[in-house]
Amino acid sequence: GALVTCIAGGERGAHSLHARGPRYKVPHQVQMLRTALRAVRRQAPLLPTLLPSPPHHLPHLHQQTQRFHLAAHEAFPASAGPDADADAGSGGEFAARDSTQGAANDKSDIGSIYPETTIDDLTAGEHRPLYPGHRPLTGPQQTLLAVAAGFGALIFPQRADLVGAVGETTGGVALRRMRRRMQNDFTGADILRRRPRITDETLARAWDCAPGTLGGEYARFMGTRRFNPSDRPPVRFVPDEELAYVATRCREVHDVWHVLFDCPTTVQGELALKALEFVQTGMPMAALSAALAPMRLPAHEQRRLREVLYPWAWRAGSRAADLVCLDYERELGTDLEELRHKWRITPAPRE
Repeated sequence: GALVTCIAGGERGAHSLHARGPRYKVPHQVQMLRTALRAVRRQAPLLPTLLPSPPHHLPHLHQQTQRFHLAAHEAFPASAGPDADADAGSGGEFAARDSTQGAANDKSDIGSIYPETTIDDLTAGEHRPLYPGHRPLTGPQQTLLAVAAGFGALIFPQRADLVGAVGETTGGVALRRMRRRMQNDFTGADILRRRPRITDETLARAWDCAPGTLGGEYARFMGTRRFNPSDRPPVRFVPDEELAYVATRCREVHDVWHVLFDCPTTVQGELALKALEFVQTGMPMAALSAALAPMRLPAHEQRRLREVLYPWAWRAGSRAADLVCLDYERELGTDLEELRHKWRITPAPRE
């Protein structure tokens, strides 16, 4: 909560941490962010409308998100120091709207914080939604979302929506490169034209496939873990409709890659697949996950990642076919070992 206050409140939040004593000493990295946070400070009231919401079946994460939103709200009251008058000219309508709410706001309901303001209101004008669910962002908003979601993803790595938000706000160059590769590949261009999706209907078809096929093994993988394709959060922050589909495609085939590379869903397995994903896609979020997430693991697991799994990920990702240009849906009934040979897939090493 203290770190969230610092992120949401910028310099004021950082000073509040010092006031709480040495236990809440501001980390060095947060101090370095003060200058950048000051530049996007006036965008902070938009934070509750931009951050993704956790899945409804994870109530403890809803509580964390509530505290995050309330910290951002309380860090910027209607009259918040010397900047209040200056803010009144540009973003003052938010403060005025909040002041009229007063104690009538039920803080247990996130939606009551800004009941009249939606992302469509904030992005009206030249910024129009380009596809269903798209949330257009200005440059400062995109920076703020990347920083806030990045901190959240480090604290809660199980929050796929936060991880996805960081990927969408930082992966523009990588997405354009993947689209160019798809356009220059016969199958990839056909995928861009048809835009197939891996949905619950795809999973239902996979259950009808024989064991040992790509579809059969994919269905078993999803069934034993109680995964559903629809559980993945949608792409919302990519400012191009076709690039948004490329990002969606990468997100939906992630579990298929688990099956192809026989990669477990343990922490080490996910990080190894993230490293392979970076080799294949060049997405910065994949590299950040592979580089930073191991810091929370025991020493022997970090050593195995460095000495065994990451070298495998580099070799396997470099040797395999271009994974974003493969039509997995049409190969559900094909033998898995045959596809591994055809696509030059190297399964992950076992312990």
